[in-house]
Amino acid sequence: ERRHDPATVEGQVYQWLLYLIGVRQQTPAFGAASTVFFDSGNTHVLSYVCDGKILALANFSERRQTIDRRALAQRVTLPDTANDLVSREDIS
Repeated sequence: ERRHDPATVEGQVYQWLLYLIGVRQQTPAFGAASTVFFDSGNTHVLSYVCDGKILALANFSERRQTIDRRALAQRVTLPDTANDLVSREDIS
């Protein structure tokens, strides 16, 4: 029941999970059969490409992580700018 109260930790986690599920549902490329995992050069970051269109970088550390652009460019074609599906911010 605490998940329905946005003032609780449970409620905040639940709302965040609902948001992420919504992002997933609104992004057809996540449902594509083609998902390729690769080594980004950072052991804290799970890296994969969905349908050749979405670069996913999942940080499993408590701290901000970096990845060398050259390491990514060896695996995927990187545009000059992209859109972060979670924050909805343009990134370069």
